[in-house]
Amino acid sequence: MDVVTHAVVGFVYGGPMGFIGSVIPDLPLFGPRRSEPSGVYVLMHSVLFTALLFAVHPGLGLGHLTHMALDIPTHRSEFGIRPFWPISDWVWKGVGEWEWGNTAWWVGMFVAIWWIGVKVAWSSLFNST
Repeated sequence: MDVVTHAVVGFVYGGPMGFIGSVIPDLPLFGPRRSEPSGVYVLMHSVLFTALLFAVHPGLGLGHLTHMALDIPTHRSEFGIRPFWPISDWVWKGVGEWEWGNTAWWVGMFVAIWWIGVKVAWSSLFNST
């Protein structure tokens, strides 16, 4: 999924720290385009990294968790998510590799909009004074 969508969903669920936690995994992508992910990218897209961020700050972990949940259905092939790396190199095969406007991107956008709607509804139901 795109970094902007990750940042918005991360912020909605985890506040400013969620914003940061949701953007961190894609930092290795800034720079020259690669045909395959670096080891740092793969590590930053694993539940091991999610656990590490939760240990540092819950908001960071929550933001990272939203990032992972959006990337699972929108990545495949070389950039497919390896959630259990380095223990396993198993790859989650999502809908497809996202590009702006393709099916995988729309799936990610639908999930993101739905999650934001759930959060807003939940907050208005249970946090009203």
